[in-house]
Amino acid sequence: MSTYTPAALVRAGAPLKVAIDALISESSNRNDESFEVQAKFVATILEIAGYERANERTLDWRSVSFIPSGQYVQKLVQRFCSQLLEQRGSDVEDDDLASLIYHFSATKSRGSLPDPSSPNFLTFCIDENNAGPLRIRTFPQHNDVGCSKIWEAGAALAEFLIHNSDLVRNKDVVEFGSGVGFTGLVVAGVSRVTSIHMTDYTSATLENLAFNVELQRDWLIARGVEPKSVTLGMLEWESYSENIGDPISAEGKRTWPWSGSFEALTKANLLLAADVVYDPNFIGALVRAVVKFFKLGTGLEGTERTAIFAPRIGTEQHSACSKMNSSSTRSRQCITF
Repeated sequence: MSTYTPAALVRAGAPLKVAIDALISESSNRNDESFEVQAKFVATILEIAGYERANERTLDWRSVSFIPSGQYVQKLVQRFCSQLLEQRGSDVEDDDLASLIYHFSATKSRGSLPDPSSPNFLTFCIDENNAGPLRIRTFPQHNDVGCSKIWEAGAALAEFLIHNSDLVRNKDVVEFGSGVGFTGLVVAGVSRVTSIHMTDYTSATLENLAFNVELQRDWLIARGVEPKSVTLGMLEWESYSENIGDPISAEGKRTWPWSGSFEALTKANLLLAADVVYDPNFIGALVRAVVKFFKLGTGLEGTERTAIFAPRIGTEQHSACSKMNSSSTRSRQCITF
């Protein structure tokens, strides 16, 4: 059973089945009637949206700001009703739920189509710190995987480092394949690193990453983090491993997103990477980039370099990381989990 509340799961954009199972399980534990389960579901949606209901008899759902997005909540409603019918044999009994279903049906009938520029805003309460929640923007319908979602391995790595902060504390960190920035921001805000430089490759991903870093500026400050210690830039692994040099603009100056990723790697003593390769053709470039990262520390007095990987088990990426892990030395340590 999940340790998270249904509201927390929905705010974080959890898989639909996980969120609904948590809500129905919570209600089942109280032996709620079917109409009570439905009312609780509607109340959860309103609570997440921050909507304070007046005394109106019928809700105007057009005035509700759905979180994390209207599309997510629409799918949640569909799955909830199907599961309720399957598990309890119940039709819709709650008037507010019926009006919500009608609202989404009317929206769909007006011809709304999937929009790759339509964002989700996911919310996470990392701990009891008064800094407030961490918010991350994603584009679920975008064809660029770097900005479409928080990938499971990245979430796992973030949670691992929350509970093992000694691995990253006071380190200069570079992250490969930062995507939407969730892992890097959690590390920056919770694990007390000296600095972190987040990298990715495509312009769409980098633009969204920059947005999320700026979105969390106040969150970082509230946690005692100096915003200038959190940077980002483009990184092309092959160029880095082959010593081609940091990309520069036509004027010969480094500008965002060409913001010194090579220099950050020279300075760094910790490399993070979570589920960064989906095309096996790029495995070689990843391995060569990691080897280059370790070579930069070879022969420097007192230098210890560590790489922490969180690949999907059973993939070529996992196999490659495991091989690097087995070749670790005192000054070159790979950790794969």
